Amino acid sequence: MSVPLADRLVFSHTVDGLFLRALKTRLTERIKDRLVKEAGVDLRAPLKPGYSLKQWDAAVGIAAEELHPNEDPNVAFELLGAAVTQGYFDTMIGSAMAAMLRLIGPSRAIRRIERSLRSGNNYSQTSLTELSPAHFEIPTNETGRLRENLRGVIRRGMEISGAKNVRCKVLRFDDAGCVYDIEWDP
Repeated sequence: MSVPLADRLVFSHTVDGLFLRALKTRLTERIKDRLVKEAGVDLRAPLKPGYSLKQWDAAVGIAAEELHPNEDPNVAFELLGAAVTQGYFDTMIGSAMAAMLRLIGPSRAIRRIERSLRSGNNYSQTSLTELSPAHFEIPTNETGRLRENLRGVIRRGMEISGAKNVRCKVLRFDDAGCVYDIEWDP
């Protein structure tokens, strides 16, 4: 069932994974201030159970501008996607998922992508088209600039599952979502 854009939430452990774990040593007071003023995300207070997709987009955008000012914005969003995955796997929920992904390996991990993504938000929808045992197309309902963030999430998740030489790119996108092409060395 599709979650309307206005009702899409990113769960607190995803925010925790990026900002309080992966970026912890790089967060400046300026970034924290901007997150409160521009995104409504206060890292100095206990995290809320969830944040709107609009808040998450703004927060990731602030981190991209502040921490990767010389990078193309798409590259910055992709780098932060990889960081949120790594940070998420440092949370209690994420560490259990990381162990499970390593145990089942890349081929089975990719088949669990929607479940994996839905552990961090309430809206992710995906499907898979297997082109070969180590090559898939993944249509998703991720829109806007966060599609590059999700590209980093997918790539890093597959690396953690044991995939080698992971290549993930956006094949096409529109206002309804995007399609990723992901491949790794068998």
